[in-house]
Amino acid sequence: MPHYSGINSFGQLGIIDGDIIIRKWARVQLPRSFQVLKVVCRQGSTVFTGETDGVTSVFVCGLNDCGQLGVGHRHSLTTPSPVHQDSVIAVTVRHKTCFIHSRAMATGTDIEPEDRWYACGDNSHGQLCLGSARPFIVDPMLIDFNVEPGIEAITAQSQSTFIHMRDGTMFAAGNNDRGQLGIGHCRDVDWPCMVHLPPRARTVDVASGSGSTFFTVEDGTLLATGWNRRGQLGLGNRLDAVVPQHVLLSDVGRVLPGSVITGNCRTFIIDDRGRLYACGDNIAAFLFPDTDEHDQTRFMVTKPSRCTWSGLHASRIIVTQLGIFVQCSSGKWFSRGVNSNGELCQGHTGPVRSFMPLVLPPSIGRIVHIAPYLHSTFLIDENFKVYGVGLNDWHQLGIAHNMSPILAPERVVSPDAAIALGPAICQSRDIQLWLRPGDGKVAGDDETGGIETACDVCSSGEPVSSA
Repeated sequence: MPHYSGINSFGQLGIIDGDIIIRKWARVQLPRSFQVLKVVCRQGSTVFTGETDGVTSVFVCGLNDCGQLGVGHRHSLTTPSPVHQDSVIAVTVRHKTCFIHSRAMATGTDIEPEDRWYACGDNSHGQLCLGSARPFIVDPMLIDFNVEPGIEAITAQSQSTFIHMRDGTMFAAGNNDRGQLGIGHCRDVDWPCMVHLPPRARTVDVASGSGSTFFTVEDGTLLATGWNRRGQLGLGNRLDAVVPQHVLLSDVGRVLPGSVITGNCRTFIIDDRGRLYACGDNIAAFLFPDTDEHDQTRFMVTKPSRCTWSGLHASRIIVTQLGIFVQCSSGKWFSRGVNSNGELCQGHTGPVRSFMPLVLPPSIGRIVHIAPYLHSTFLIDENFKVYGVGLNDWHQLGIAHNMSPILAPERVVSPDAAIALGPAICQSRDIQLWLRPGDGKVAGDDETGGIETACDVCSSGEPVSSA
């Protein structure tokens, strides 16, 4: 039975306690017959997947302001509640939407079991694929989309949803004001419409942000659609697209799933050889600091261009407001960008024009994750201790004093007073926790109360990458 500590502002830890910060290990209120196999917590909502008497079952708790937990109301849950759909296979809560995959048992011996998909939560743009204009769906409703050969998977993005079909085709619904669904126009749709992919282009990953969407294709190529005002689609121009077009990757290797980050009119791509590319808005020399300030043509980079990276193999990208952190395959972190408040952890407030290793005190362990928010940055080390660096004029770092800016990372001692910590962690894509093998406890920082995460946890003690 898992025991948690950490931020519990919405009841996402599943612990009956009125405190926002749970500083000591406490038992999650799950039935003793329930064996936890996986825990996923994103944006204040938690899904516990496991087995009860050998049958897959799912419990949910936490933030429920849009009905994303599917329990018939919009009040947050402090105690895990079971998902009542029969024969549940998986439940995904993301971007305040919930998609439930179940399998109805066949009534005849010659009839195959039927896969069914249900949805609830935020439906402000029709992204639940229900053909309904209701903004909130609090009870799971069947997605009555009976197109052959059937649904293989569903990818939820912010205000939009992409349905992967078993034959490789794709359908989409939701916010489409910039053409980001790739369905040929710029109108929102509340019923799945076919994405205009090239023939035989089977997508393996979808990444979206700020009205732009990228589709990673099985063969390693990349397609893009949507808003392109600053050249962020990498198409060689600044024209918006309403159907997916090939990104210009003439000197880029294969693009793997999870290797594209887009948002704020900028896109970053890592190819299979660990080389980093960027395109989009280059105001303030954000993408390429060595740009001549009088060269107006370089203020918008419309084709993915390689970032100088000293021959290292990039494995992970985290983007700040005007900077970027990159982790190489050895685990070491580097940063580059504007750095006006020291948020890039370089020990100064000047521009960082080339990728430089982070300047860290020797007392800090290996950094496992970085969570930026505006001009403040939080670093989480291998011992799950949380440190803050950058702007601290409103005590947003939660450190022992309110001096600002903070140029060397300092320990977060008041997470409940850290104004930037909650938003930074909630918008993070891939913070991970590890389940301690044998004792069923999740590792956390016992002095700060741990951390709120967008995480996956598995029972083997190994991290599971977040989607």
